Amino acid sequence: MFPSLFRGDWKWAAIQFGLGWVTLGISWLVMPFIYNKLHIKDLLNKGFLPTEESQTNYIVAKGIITRQEIDFFTKRKETIR
Repeated sequence: MFPSLFRGDWKWAAIQFGLGWVTLGISWLVMPFIYNKLHIKDLLNKGFLPTEESQTNYIVAKGIITRQEIDFFTKRKETIR
């Protein structure tokens, strides 16, 4: 829950707090492994893109997002400009 609070991600902080309360804290053992992937996807949906090819390669290699999705977000951002 704390990384989401530090990042100002109130939606996921509330979800993590609720899950922690319902599961008596057991979800706090699982959410740290899931949250970063969710946070990166939220940032991409908001229009943020990796600035370097190495960052793109990393998130593709980790299975966070596919190369096709990166291309889609890049094209979408170019059409907005």
